[in-house]
Amino acid sequence: MSIHQPITDIDLVTLLKRVDAELGGCEDILSQIEATCEAVLHSGPAQAAKAIDVKEAQAIDLLMQTLGDIRSCLQWLATSPSARSAPRLPLDPILRGLKLGDLRRRLSGCPDRAPGTRTIDLF
Repeated sequence: MSIHQPITDIDLVTLLKRVDAELGGCEDILSQIEATCEAVLHSGPAQAAKAIDVKEAQAIDLLMQTLGDIRSCLQWLATSPSARSAPRLPLDPILRGLKLGDLRRRLSGCPDRAPGTRTIDLF
């Protein structure tokens, strides 16, 4: 039996890779939820109640809790003294791969659009 030593610090690259893996897991959960919703929509009202079970409901709860914890981690990271001394990053390569225009605009620091004027990105 091995005994793990508690981790007291972590480098930014490792932390970001772990956050990336967690967000990938959230994406997988959402894909499962989307498939269930599609099945419900196509099954008709009589079968809809049977299509959703505790597993899908638990997946939604798990997703919400995971995203909340990741957000908490990122909020701490963004306000930590270490973040102030971190090197600046070029924004264009970071945003270039994003599919959603509104998200890209918000991450670049542009003001949010007026309520009701958001666009829908179809892809």
